[in-house]
Amino acid sequence: MSIPLRNFGKTGIQISALGLGGHHLGGAKDEKTAIHIVHRALDGGVTFYGNAWEYYRGKTESWLGLGLKGRRDKVFLMTKVCTHGRDASLATQMLEQSLRRLQTDHLDFWQIHSVRMVGLRGRRNALWNCDFTFPYVGFASRLCRHDCVGFV
Repeated sequence: MSIPLRNFGKTGIQISALGLGGHHLGGAKDEKTAIHIVHRALDGGVTFYGNAWEYYRGKTESWLGLGLKGRRDKVFLMTKVCTHGRDASLATQMLEQSLRRLQTDHLDFWQIHSVRMVGLRGRRNALWNCDFTFPYVGFASRLCRHDCVGFV
């Protein structure tokens, strides 16, 4: 029995209906176990891998990067940053650190949590007035294979 594929939003990209989340990977007893978990997921048909800069102080991104070594092209890889009101330049540094730890030169999706809005709170176009100015989003989208950058 194989894992069914689903569309990733309206992108036309197909990903596995089940994914491996980095937060739980950090609970592995050691690096060897974490890499084994990633390999088992890959061999079982999981193509969606999610993580975050903050999980276990970067340990889960490092372990996931090791697990995906030589197989990066077979997965849809995303990570996220929780800005908690910090500025875009710090979030950009976090993105660069994530790429190094994940041992990749690109992401398939970068999700930005806790974007601080400036004015217009509650209005549909509030996203356009956030601290994450478009030069930084443009920089990030160049590092995402499918130009996928999301805000939560």
